[in-house]
Amino acid sequence: MSAQPHILQTNNLSIGYGKTTLATALHISINKGTLVGVFGRNGKGKTTLLKTIAGLIPAIDGEVIIDGTSIAKYSASALAKKMALVFTDRSFDANLYVEDVLKIGRTPHLGMGYKLTPEDVSVINDTVKLCGIHSFLHRKLITLSDGEKQRVLLARAIVQQTDIILLDEPTAHLDIPNREFLFSLLCELTKRGKTIIISTHEIELAKKYVHQVIEME
Repeated sequence: MSAQPHILQTNNLSIGYGKTTLATALHISINKGTLVGVFGRNGKGKTTLLKTIAGLIPAIDGEVIIDGTSIAKYSASALAKKMALVFTDRSFDANLYVEDVLKIGRTPHLGMGYKLTPEDVSVINDTVKLCGIHSFLHRKLITLSDGEKQRVLLARAIVQQTDIILLDEPTAHLDIPNREFLFSLLCELTKRGKTIIISTHEIELAKKYVHQVIEME
């Protein structure tokens, strides 16, 4: 029986901004259902790596491959069905209600009328239960604590129903119980087949949970 292909790979990847190169010759292979921790000091390219994988910024050299196909060959809508993003600089309107944020997560799957189907509602309801956010479903983001807001943003990524979820420093500003909850939830998601890549400064905590480490040196 042949081995399963990697869900995500980088071939000779160099990342950075303009003429500033932060890392070169990155050869990364990640299997489905893996929780990957991206570690490194500030300025070493953790966020840049995630944004390059997500297609938000171009690679300086090399390529990112998802399910055997270069991301350069994916349309924006097709890529949105492959990867969901939780980035600190991709915030939502603070006056949005939590339920509306979750509906936004279903956008890649909605038809021309952008109306939720019973299947969409079912996905959202299951995710609300998984993330434990029912009690603030009808509140605005602006009224939530950092821990509650992070649960909502992760829930929004989950309802997008992608194989891969990228998270950039999701434990920043969270207290210890919320950090533990987040990592436990990420582990549960990998058991359900999700591949998760998380950049974090919480190295000692993350090492208790992650299956694979990418060191940005």
